[in-house]
This record gives sequence, structure tokens and C-alpha cells, in this order.
Amino acid sequence: MLSQGIQDSAAIQAARLIRLKEVKQLTCLSSSSIYRLVSAGKFPQPVKLSQRASAWIETEVRLWIADRIGERRSAVPETEAPTSEAEARGTG
Repeated sequence: MLSQGIQDSAAIQAARLIRLKEVKQLTCLSSSSIYRLVSAGKFPQPVKLSQRASAWIETEVRLWIADRIGERRSAVPETEAPTSEAEARGTG
């Protein structure tokens, strides 16, 4: 029986589950940091696969990464951003 949350066959086909090892590689975070963020509601919740196995939905993890990049970009006002490549390197 399908979960009511995922009934669209296209969504099921597009979903890919990734284990902790790959989540760590994608995010550059440690296991403890990932679980701390999950507990704080700041990282996607894992999907329980069995009593001892969990995985994350890859698209949710990638969206979380994109959000972090977006936050960084919005935190630096354009007026403070380097205007030349030399300024970006700190040589201008």
C-alpha cells in the first residue's frame, strides 16, 4: 500500500534514497552534526527503512545545500562584494 503522501508515480520514480555516508559526502558534515541539525529541525528528516536502517531523500538534501548557498549569497550585500578579481584575491 502506498503512503498517501506519495501517490504520484512520477514522484516515486524521481525519489532516490541516500544513506548517511553519501549525505556526509554531499554536505561535508559529520554524522553528529547531521543528527544534531535533524533534531533541531534544521535538516531533512531521514526515512526509516527498517528497524536499524535509515536514508534521506536526495532531493531534500540537495535543496538544503542550495538553501545554505542562497543564505550565504544573500548575507553579502552587493555593495560589499569585490568589484574586481584583484579585490576578490585581496591584491587590489
